[in-house]
Amino acid sequence: MTYDEVDTLAHQAKAGDKTAAELLLSLLRPLALSAAKSSQAPDEPFEDALQDIYLAFLTGVRRFEGPWGFTAFIKEHLRLYRCQKQEGRYDRSVRPGVSLDQPEGEAGARFLEIPDPAARTEADYLAAERYARLSQACGSLTKAEKEILQARYHKGQTLRQIAARRGCSHMAVDRCLKRALKKLRALMTE
Repeated sequence: MTYDEVDTLAHQAKAGDKTAAELLLSLLRPLALSAAKSSQAPDEPFEDALQDIYLAFLTGVRRFEGPWGFTAFIKEHLRLYRCQKQEGRYDRSVRPGVSLDQPEGEAGARFLEIPDPAARTEADYLAAERYARLSQACGSLTKAEKEILQARYHKGQTLRQIAARRGCSHMAVDRCLKRALKKLRALMTE
């Protein structure tokens, strides 16, 4: 997206187009995240700092006029907001024009409820935990068991192909694979 298109979105958002404001905020999300991180007080949760930056961002959209492009304007606006917050003028610097708690329109969608594709869900945390446990359990396998597991499941080789490469019978490979899987199951259910 070009700077002119961003400026057009900013003017549409200033005129009250909430879709343009949401798109503008999602486009400049890295800037908002950076500003929130740098303005976050030591005892303040990051989500609170991010919400404050979103409000400051929307205030900046309403104030946007100028000879500068919107991107340059909002960077300076957020920098001034951070300075005011550090000086203790936080309460006077941002006044939300729209309540985020009130439903918007017939569908009940709330303004600025933009899903964060980078946010980790509970399923992501559980998968990461299972992966860590599986990695730890794989550490207890012998070298031969690891090689056979990798050949079978990562490379998709058959038991006969693995046996031919290792120079043993496919039944020996099968027994080794079953032994490795049994160990992993036992360690994963502990």
